[in-house]
Amino acid sequence: HDGLAIILNAAVSVLVRTTYREHAFARLITSAMACPIYVPPPAHRGAAERRAALDDVRRVVAAHLAAAEEPLLFYPEGSITNGAGLMRFERFIFGLNQPVLPVALRIHAPLPLAHDTLWSPLPVNFARALFQPWQRIEATILPTLEPLAGEAPEAFACRAQRRRDAFAKHIGRSRAA
Repeated sequence: HDGLAIILNAAVSVLVRTTYREHAFARLITSAMACPIYVPPPAHRGAAERRAALDDVRRVVAAHLAAAEEPLLFYPEGSITNGAGLMRFERFIFGLNQPVLPVALRIHAPLPLAHDTLWSPLPVNFARALFQPWQRIEATILPTLEPLAGEAPEAFACRAQRRRDAFAKHIGRSRAA
């Protein structure tokens, strides 16, 4: 639900776990708020399987972005986290050779309930959100990162990683290794 602030302000494409498509309510809400691009959930796979799966997802996303007018909302860590720290940014998004507009999101809520997490089931994520009497989402748009001519996705991702310290400081969190 932390992407909700961005989605409500502009039409965006979002990567959505295919498991969300299986829940009628989640599918309805996701489709009403954004243009979903359904992708398999992260899983523990061998290196070759993971690389092949990411290549498939990259092709689907690149084709969608070539035909779509809306930007892509993507979490650089690969998914939303509990906010305890910043994980290493995934190289996936940087391999699309597109400008990246970083947006720092902070959620302020009165109860100490964990926010959505990568491995939480959908009903648990909804329940956590419903038990908060209110939530305030603070969004700060940071300078756009543009890929340099001929820059490899790994180099682009490393350049973005160097901005992670400023990003972590802004959201009041530490970096995770």
